[in-house]
Amino acid sequence: MRAIVVDRWMEPAALRVREAPEPELAPDTLAVEVRAAGCNFFDLLMVRGQYQVKPPFPFIPGAELAGVVRAAGRGVEGFAAGDRIFASVPLGAFAERAVVPARGAWPMPEGMSFEAGASFPIVYPTSYAGLVFRAGLRRGETLLVHAAAGGVGIAAVQIGKALGARVIATAGGTDKLAVAWPSTTGAPTGSTRCAPRPTATARTSSTIRSGATCSTPRSSASPGTGGSW
Repeated sequence: MRAIVVDRWMEPAALRVREAPEPELAPDTLAVEVRAAGCNFFDLLMVRGQYQVKPPFPFIPGAELAGVVRAAGRGVEGFAAGDRIFASVPLGAFAERAVVPARGAWPMPEGMSFEAGASFPIVYPTSYAGLVFRAGLRRGETLLVHAAAGGVGIAAVQIGKALGARVIATAGGTDKLAVAWPSTTGAPTGSTRCAPRPTATARTSSTIRSGATCSTPRSSASPGTGGSW
């Protein structure tokens, strides 16, 4: 199979696709034909050797994927060949085929694309845990999301909106805000207010220093609707 294989610490630009042995199906796992894989910041740190987890060489990076089940290992219940799933894995998502723990796999909703599914297993639970379990965000409250163009930030904007909060988002410039806008349930409307940050804030973080902010009136933050955030 083809995969991205890391055989030494390197910059992401040096990564190459090459042939690799297929992973073997084991009890309590699923063999998956990978259709999409998510790339996170820690993946980049890992291939550079800068992450706290340093797998032995060679290894295939990637911790979240979406695809089609090829086979289910002994002891697996609730999954069968042909099922569309997304899953989190310790390693191995950046390949044509992967073996994933069944406990870390979930059936994909019928209308979800593989690309959307592959982006779900890590950043959305992270944002949900922070907003719901830790912060206890409630309808009508105001949520400030920094780095709204990143994975966790995009998820936080969407989850905050679904919970009925008034969401204020920041990102490092209009180009990054253009990335963040499509992450909402609809395109921004005329009620969205965006303002570039003044350079006088240079002593703050780079996100704020070179960034911009967007906010939306509380009335447009109803869950499940399109429009501004």
